[in-house]
Amino acid sequence: MGFVQKSTITAWEPGERLAFREDSPDGTFTACEYLLEGRDGGSTVLRFVHSGILSDDWDAEYYDSMKAGDLMYLKQLAAYLKYFPGRHATRNLFLVGPAVPDNERVWSRFAAALSLTGEMNQGAPVRLNVPGLPATDGVVEFLGTPYFVGVRTPHGIHLLIKGYRNTLVVGYHGFSADEDEKEIESAWRSWLAS
Repeated sequence: MGFVQKSTITAWEPGERLAFREDSPDGTFTACEYLLEGRDGGSTVLRFVHSGILSDDWDAEYYDSMKAGDLMYLKQLAAYLKYFPGRHATRNLFLVGPAVPDNERVWSRFAAALSLTGEMNQGAPVRLNVPGLPATDGVVEFLGTPYFVGVRTPHGIHLLIKGYRNTLVVGYHGFSADEDEKEIESAWRSWLAS
């Protein structure tokens, strides 16, 4: 039903370092390392290192997808730490849709789902309006045109992604126990199919 990824933890120092690696049967791999460093005033610096590759399409995967994707996930992490600190996601979706190469069509659909008629900018107020779900007010928390938009609502963080090989993806991390995950998944799957 959802996205599953298996990795091997290669380093673990609680509160300081986490590293893991995913190997493919063809010998390709990807490895990630998170290093945390406490700073004066109670702040923390995160250093993120991502290396390796999971396919032979190195240019397209690494430079376009992984570079944009890593930025998106770091911005998502920052939004989580700012608005949902210490809370655990009760709903996690990663739904892969069709490949749609037409950027204008994709971003028009993203804007329609967010009830935006003007320019899509970081900080813009939106009304998430997907058939099958209650309309919900939110804000464009982060934006990486032409690849992704991250929307924060009172319940969580939504991701609309035009990813690797023009594949559309919807991601959601919800922090409310009052939502029905099957209803959310069904509505977003229908939206992707349309």
